[in-house]
Amino acid sequence: MKRVLSLALSVLMVLSLLAGCGGQQDSTDDAAPSETGETRDDLVIALATEPTQLDPHYLSDTNSSLVVLNTHDPLFRRLPSGEIEPALAEDYELSEDGTSITLYIRQGVKFQDGTELTAEDVAFSLNRATATAQSEAYTESFKEAVVVDDYTVRLDLLYPDVAVLPLLTQGNNCIVPKHVVEEVGETEYAGNICGTGPYKLVEWQKGAKLVLEANEDYWQGAPAIKRLEYRILAETTTAIVALETGSVDLVMNIGALDAQLVQENPDLAYAETTSTTTYYVGFNCAKAPLDNKLVRKALAMAVDKDAVILGAVDGAGVVAANVMPDGTTGAPAEADQPTIPYDPEAAVKLLEEAGYGPGELTVHLAVREGATKKAGTILQDQWKAIGVNTVVDTLERSAMLNDMYNGNLEAYIVGDVALTMDASMQTSTLDSSTIPYTNSTFYSNPEYDALNDEQAVQMNDPERRVEIITQMMEIEVEDAPRVHLYHPVSNIAYNKNLNVEVSPTVEGYFTYGMSWN
Repeated sequence: MKRVLSLALSVLMVLSLLAGCGGQQDSTDDAAPSETGETRDDLVIALATEPTQLDPHYLSDTNSSLVVLNTHDPLFRRLPSGEIEPALAEDYELSEDGTSITLYIRQGVKFQDGTELTAEDVAFSLNRATATAQSEAYTESFKEAVVVDDYTVRLDLLYPDVAVLPLLTQGNNCIVPKHVVEEVGETEYAGNICGTGPYKLVEWQKGAKLVLEANEDYWQGAPAIKRLEYRILAETTTAIVALETGSVDLVMNIGALDAQLVQENPDLAYAETTSTTTYYVGFNCAKAPLDNKLVRKALAMAVDKDAVILGAVDGAGVVAANVMPDGTTGAPAEADQPTIPYDPEAAVKLLEEAGYGPGELTVHLAVREGATKKAGTILQDQWKAIGVNTVVDTLERSAMLNDMYNGNLEAYIVGDVALTMDASMQTSTLDSSTIPYTNSTFYSNPEYDALNDEQAVQMNDPERRVEIITQMMEIEVEDAPRVHLYHPVSNIAYNKNLNVEVSPTVEGYFTYGMSWN
């Protein structure tokens, strides 16, 4: 059955890598805003944290994905609206049994070194991503990509996967040139990127900025923004001042108080939407005392989510019923999702049933500086109200992740991003097969796993899929491996003359669609 998507918009090798394929040049000139009345063609975006590296198949953080999705192309792109449109694949065909998808590759597309994109590059990229641990969450159902002809690739799947198209929109599945990777070596591509995207990396001053320039030969046409800079500004206050003075044009995900100031400034604009991130408390189901379901559920039922939102993010969030925000394919509307109720009195009874009297239970809760630390302090008070002592441990990101994956933490607060906006990625966060990296709660329930396998193959019965996922949510509510807190507001503050659409995810800011009035 053929699915047609309408298109929204109709050393030589090494030298080329350095000159036209993302090699870093020593250039320190900052482009200034136009003062001549002419339409600007430069853009400066503030980033709170620096990308770690730019090899698509080794991506592990949001800001790296943002840059990669502007220097490389995936086979399909997800718009801020949630709609999926063709990119390097102009069409596709799904097999009758759902175990393979045939991808018809756009002809005439060139990498930034002038080499034409072919099926060899697509198959190479998908197989490379499949073999990379960092991309496992985005390739779990992939078996092998096979070249059919110069512009056709068949992606064979281990099982029918309703999320295969959303997975192919991700930065981890972007297409890289086979010849460049083979020329520079597997581990060296990150320093010699050469995508088909609308921008080329020309400079990276570590700790300061990344500078990109327009790919004038981009297959969709030359971008309106000719010079793109991602400036690293760790402090939001610094970024807002830079926005007010005009040295920065766009800042993402600011706090409620800063948002109010921006909206009072006639030279700036503000837009917001609910993000696809869910902040939650994860309980280590394999470590005492949280290996006891009664204890986990008691802690979950003592959480006043509205108070957490008010105290942790100044009210800039929406209560999370589950880990699937509204608009997640395959999930019921969030208002209809099973969730653990707020009931402190019932929580006390559960603790008594588990054998704990007032003050007899102590829980260690790991957080990071910022909103999760504020949330942890609020939970400390809420759990104290039911007789539980809480030690809030503030950790650095790397240390916290390491302890999570090694099962050293009792409880922790983290954010989970619904990148594909398909339920399969979110249900996998409790599947025992994904312990410890995706499922860091170490929760294991054969019934849940079986249902997860069943929902993933409901390609032709979306109503049945919603029923199954609702049943999985009911199991989660009963076992309480985690308690969902809130979906933060995703917002942008920007120069009022910039044409930009707010995105629920950082990765959704595709600069190709931006321009100046």
